[in-house]
Amino acid sequence: MSENTQPESSRSRSRGRRDNTHQRPLPPIQEGRYLQNPDQGSQEAPGISAHTRRDQISTWLAPEMRAWYYRPYYSKRIPGTGNWLLRSPEYQKWVNGSKEVLLCVGCRGVGKTALASMVIEDLHGRCSGMEDVRVAYAFNHSIMAGAGGALKELLLQLVGDDCAGIDWLGDLYDGREGDKITVEEVCKGLQRAVAMYSRVYVVVDAIELFFLPEFKEDEIREVLSLLSYGEVSVLATSQPILGVTEAFAEYPRLDIRAPDSNIAVYVDSRLSVADSMDLDLKQRAKTEIIQAADGIFFLAEYFCDILEMTEPSELDHTIEHLRHNAMAYDQLYRPCMWVVVRQKPLCRILAAQALTWVAYAKRPLTIQELTAALVYSNLNTDPKDQQTLPPNEILSVCIGLVSVDPITQIINYTHQTIGEYIRSAKEAESGPLRTLYEGIDPWLTDPQCKMANICASYLTCDAFATGPCPTDESFTLRLSDYRFYNYAAEHWGHHAKAAVKPATKVMDFLNSPGHVGALAQVSMMSDRGLRHPGFSQEYPRNVTALHLAAYFGLAGPVVGLISGGAAIAARDSRGFSPMDYAIGNGHAAVAVLLRDVSGGWAGRWV
Repeated sequence: MSENTQPESSRSRSRGRRDNTHQRPLPPIQEGRYLQNPDQGSQEAPGISAHTRRDQISTWLAPEMRAWYYRPYYSKRIPGTGNWLLRSPEYQKWVNGSKEVLLCVGCRGVGKTALASMVIEDLHGRCSGMEDVRVAYAFNHSIMAGAGGALKELLLQLVGDDCAGIDWLGDLYDGREGDKITVEEVCKGLQRAVAMYSRVYVVVDAIELFFLPEFKEDEIREVLSLLSYGEVSVLATSQPILGVTEAFAEYPRLDIRAPDSNIAVYVDSRLSVADSMDLDLKQRAKTEIIQAADGIFFLAEYFCDILEMTEPSELDHTIEHLRHNAMAYDQLYRPCMWVVVRQKPLCRILAAQALTWVAYAKRPLTIQELTAALVYSNLNTDPKDQQTLPPNEILSVCIGLVSVDPITQIINYTHQTIGEYIRSAKEAESGPLRTLYEGIDPWLTDPQCKMANICASYLTCDAFATGPCPTDESFTLRLSDYRFYNYAAEHWGHHAKAAVKPATKVMDFLNSPGHVGALAQVSMMSDRGLRHPGFSQEYPRNVTALHLAAYFGLAGPVVGLISGGAAIAARDSRGFSPMDYAIGNGHAAVAVLLRDVSGGWAGRWV
């Protein structure tokens, strides 16, 4: 429809809206456009020019307009990267639909901000010449100024150069007499500004920053209210923060991960000017960088920087060790970790323990198992009687570093390199990783010992003192009531074996025959995956504490048990001795120890 045939109601809505016959399409915001000195032009005069009044209102509304910050990210892009997002069905539905919302989620460093800049450029291209369509955006630089700062920038972008000609905005400015505009007033202004257009696109980069502890809940609500304003389509990028995913649960989600093909294009562009590398070395470097980056553009860029600074004679060694570059992970995750450690002390400690369990667990833990372990280790009472820690609380305090698989319920890092980063904590001399473990030093210096003690202590709960369960039903109920029991029974010895110092709680457990018998049932069933009648009774009887210590190769406990009178030649119901357990699991040193004490080899396998 041409502007000559547009209905009057569309062309002009009194002085509350601009006359669209003179409206220009929104150009990309240029750097410095809204940066004015707040003191300039503040003295109004009857003959004040429209230009001066515009500057006064825009400066009052957003004194440090930062929305143009998307341009450096866009200008740094490598042609051929990022187009997958613009071609994706999710984006096409968002950009072509009405009142659409799309949440783009990815871990730190995958390139979310660069992709957001591409979306903005794409929108400018699509909307060029469309007088009744507007594009506005907020990047993390403006979000860090608070909800009010980001919303004011959005408002200023919507009213643009004509802010002096909009009555309700001019009246608001005059009424405030230079005082700062409130967030509530900004939100009301946004609603009126949105009504001036047939469609508005809003792009918010790093929206998770609104969900950090320093932001108030009412500020978050004001930001989310954007989703209900008129014909507004919102695209937001975020790290996988629980609060964000919950707030956007009803809207489409697109998981962001840099495709290997995009990283390959980027690496090729960087290595093409590396004169010190021949073609074979470049290809090898490219392969290693793609694998080490694992979908994270930040790491690919960092590794390319390292190679550029490496002497030719050291290139082979550097390429070979790219995947274990602790400095790269520190650069990537340090900002996230500072957010974690700045929480309340109890939240920080809970996060430290959760992140450590995920890093050092001998198999992937379910969120229910981890919750049970954390509750028990912090309350140290009967696990069945404890008030359950909401799993979402664990995700919340870890602030995007872990996630839970909705099908398996397994909790894991949002990217495998986070595990490398956490495990490097012992080598960190300062910084957020050291601060994370403040007041809980054993979790930093000897996490395996700490975890072994928690497992052993859990295994000595009163509920297990009666020994094995006599029926399938009672056994199944035991595992259901005590969610961490299965893991503790399987892996207490593995943690004790890996510990730097002796796990003192282990001997308490091994000196309790009832608890040892109960463990044999849960950890030594012939086929633990089957649930046929009688499955719970298919385990070896007469398993002693010495059998268990030998099974895990724990020399210290073996010596302690023998000193206490343990029978070296004891046989389980299958005829296996402690020496058989040691030999069968490859613990030669413990097998030799048992031989020396007993005066010879004794067992079915010798």
